[in-house]
Amino acid sequence: MQITNRIPFPLNDGGNMATYNVTKYLNRFGHQVILASLNTKKHYQNPSVLANISKVHTSDIDTTIRFSGLLKALFSKMPYNVKRFISPEFNSLLEKIIKEQKPDVIQMEGIYLAVYAESIKKIASIPLLLRSHNIEHEIWERTAENEKNPIKKWYLKNLSTKIKNFEREKIHAFDGIMAITERDADFYRKNKYKGKLKTVAAGVDLELYSSEKASNEKPSLCFLGSMEWMPNIQGIEWYLEKVWPTLREKFPELTLHIAGKNMSEEMKSRKVEGVTFHGMIPDAISFLNQHSIMIVPLLSGGGMRLKIVEAMALGRCVVSTSIGAEGIEAKEGSEILLADTPEEFISKTEALIKGEVNSTTIGENARKIAQEKYSWEKLVREIENFYFELI
Repeated sequence: MQITNRIPFPLNDGGNMATYNVTKYLNRFGHQVILASLNTKKHYQNPSVLANISKVHTSDIDTTIRFSGLLKALFSKMPYNVKRFISPEFNSLLEKIIKEQKPDVIQMEGIYLAVYAESIKKIASIPLLLRSHNIEHEIWERTAENEKNPIKKWYLKNLSTKIKNFEREKIHAFDGIMAITERDADFYRKNKYKGKLKTVAAGVDLELYSSEKASNEKPSLCFLGSMEWMPNIQGIEWYLEKVWPTLREKFPELTLHIAGKNMSEEMKSRKVEGVTFHGMIPDAISFLNQHSIMIVPLLSGGGMRLKIVEAMALGRCVVSTSIGAEGIEAKEGSEILLADTPEEFISKTEALIKGEVNSTTIGENARKIAQEKYSWEKLVREIENFYFELI
């Protein structure tokens, strides 16, 4: 049984893809998967979209962020990010499913759902597993560090502290934890987690990824990521301010293409020489295949960036910050390029454009790594084995 804070569809962000593909491959391997999902107002989906790979049960909820909620949360121990996902109706639904279906393993997709762990433990002695997509408080700590507005900075620091306390307390409710990176697993070890702990990365469905050679005559850069996620917005603003003007001056024909869901109208209408703001695109694979170089200028965030693995699977050359590339086993200089300062982004991009570093070779090496390490078929077999350990 998988418990999620939204129906993992459509497959247009890393979280949905990381959840959906586990369901898909478990079903393919012959397991019966029960999916219990909060169906949020913002991301509402007809449950039938996943009927071919699981039995889907949902409970509607409105998680809209409201100023009154943000204000009340200042005086509450419970972080607002968690409180928004509390639903008595969903709790009752979970209890009903567990009593009737008696699953062998219950897997929660993300720590925020730990608010339901206590009631589940009261009604069943079924192994309860956390699939940890991120260390959530780290995302907010890093976002706070890069926030210029002092009021927002203070609020984000306050929020990150509450989330950290919540994570430290709730991890002990689980019989097993699957971290997405070894770095994330270290957080659980440092906080004296005593249950079974395993690291299983996120991956790509290699059946869908075919590489096309991008033109190097007029190399273009691209960025692809959710533009409602604060770390992506901060990273792009930093890149446009600190990196892009110098690159454009050195290479007047160079272009940058920025795409992602829920891009604000303000960003889409911006006029920056050489930059195209696409907003939501119909086909991520086609978009990435059009550009020889993908940039990932993340200054905050956590977990693992699936968009990098997607680009690697397509044979693209990726230039990323160290934070952006966390958890991805790719060697600097031969399978990925790392840049943590404007000067490093400029010099490494310049080397690619001038041919001093071969973007095609790096892309080909990256594709091999994606095939060897990040196939969902291989990764879900690891997850399956962990279930048997717990049972």
